[in-house]
Amino acid sequence: MRYNDETVKTMALKLILSLCLGIAVPVSGGSPDPGQLKGKIVDLATQQPLICANIIIEGSAFAAATDTAGVYTIKKIDPGIYNIKFLMMGYETRLVNKVIVNPGRTTWQKIEMKSAGHNTADP
Repeated sequence: MRYNDETVKTMALKLILSLCLGIAVPVSGGSPDPGQLKGKIVDLATQQPLICANIIIEGSAFAAATDTAGVYTIKKIDPGIYNIKFLMMGYETRLVNKVIVNPGRTTWQKIEMKSAGHNTADP
């Protein structure tokens, strides 16, 4: 079977086009969507929000501080299980282990922090 020049050019163009389209189509199934942590930190006794409390995801560069309502948000966290440390001057440090961050979801926590006991006796 003989092909004329026009048929060969058309077939070659279709082959090249299909190869280019195959390469240009993005491959799905990469990293899952990141999740986020959000929560509120309050005083254990008064339930008042703690302003400027620090939140640290151990073993990572992720950290945040609470706003005037005691609320914090940490975005773009890879899905996984984390240990979260909560710190505030004048309060006992809290460590919450095995916090699960799911892909594309928000993990919400209410954290109650206990005031550190201050010795008010004179020296």
